[in-house]
Amino acid sequence: MHSNDRNHNDSLEESFFRSMTSFQDSFGGAEPTTGTPEEDGSSSLSFRRTDDLDESLANSFGPDAADSVCIPPLTRKELKVGEFVGQGSFSRVFAVDSIQLNEDDDTDDLSLSELCTEEELRARQDLSKQFGRGRKFVVKYIKRKLLRKPKEFKQAVLDMEKEAKILSLLDNDYIVQLRGIAKGGTAALSSGRFDDFFLIMDRLDTTLDQRIGQWKEQDVVVSDPQRIQSVLTFGHQLALALNHLHSHRLIFRDLKPNNVGLLKCAVTGTEKVQLFDFGLCRALPLSSSSGSDDQDECFHLSMAGTMRYMAPEVMDYEPEYNTKADVYSWAVTLYEMLALRKPYGEIIRHTQFQEIICGLGKRPFLGDLNLPAAIQELLNDSWCASISQRLTMQKVLDRLARIQQ
Repeated sequence: MHSNDRNHNDSLEESFFRSMTSFQDSFGGAEPTTGTPEEDGSSSLSFRRTDDLDESLANSFGPDAADSVCIPPLTRKELKVGEFVGQGSFSRVFAVDSIQLNEDDDTDDLSLSELCTEEELRARQDLSKQFGRGRKFVVKYIKRKLLRKPKEFKQAVLDMEKEAKILSLLDNDYIVQLRGIAKGGTAALSSGRFDDFFLIMDRLDTTLDQRIGQWKEQDVVVSDPQRIQSVLTFGHQLALALNHLHSHRLIFRDLKPNNVGLLKCAVTGTEKVQLFDFGLCRALPLSSSSGSDDQDECFHLSMAGTMRYMAPEVMDYEPEYNTKADVYSWAVTLYEMLALRKPYGEIIRHTQFQEIICGLGKRPFLGDLNLPAAIQELLNDSWCASISQRLTMQKVLDRLARIQQ
């Protein structure tokens, strides 16, 4: 590294460190607890429940759900980071080459063995053993270049903290598992290093987007019945993952092939989908409806997601929507798997998507795919413009069960 580059990087770190003096205040609630490890419970996700997410998650999973979760806490020095794996808008993901636990690592004059609860120490050992037995992990950091943009960096940290909280409470075969987190959560950033806050997750074999590209190269027959059944299997697994979220009043908000991974079972060799990147996932507030059926109640939320897969109601200037926005995105993702082409072709401008999807009411073309009528009907009922007429994810699963019989 040249001296100029080193000085520039040092200045970024110093600027970031200075900004950390007011970092927790800017979160508006997600601040680390204080006191002794015994008083805090020494949880690696130990934040006072003062933000809207915590209240919503408590409504979805129960007020004590987070207390029953133990995610192994680690420090940056205990990880040996390997090759670059992938990236999102605000994060970068790397392979974990090794995990070398150091219980004597000092933090504020206390060793990790003194800072961690017995349950956390056992979880750390179990994670290390899993790695030793061949399980592969990745570590997710916030992009370093965001240090130049403190506001974006803080938002990225908040989103990643939300992702950690949500993943820690989810248990589903088709959702990526959170395997570890930085000791102290976002409080680890008080060290002044951007990479002291991180998440550890399973390493996936490929993404659905990459798999679709492989199918294209293989010149497969789109209407081949066996291939359609294979696609429906992935679609069914993805629907199970989303239905699990929706059952807890969680909305994913950015479903697309790039956010779906594939993981091969070491025993059977079969692949299963893994929904990942929960940075935009949100918990819906409690229903204001007095009736028992509130599946069509919409909530004022921000526009979020990727336009090509975004439901029309999410594109509104002041969007109001619910979990059925995920159903729309699921249908467009299933279409891409079936048709082996991007929905809406080469369009990339937001205004064009709004005009075609919202203004003209167009949907991806099905006429040349020679799909069974039941699948075409499923797609049409899943991406229809009317929220009240659009299927719920549970009804999608019911339809898929009949189609796959």
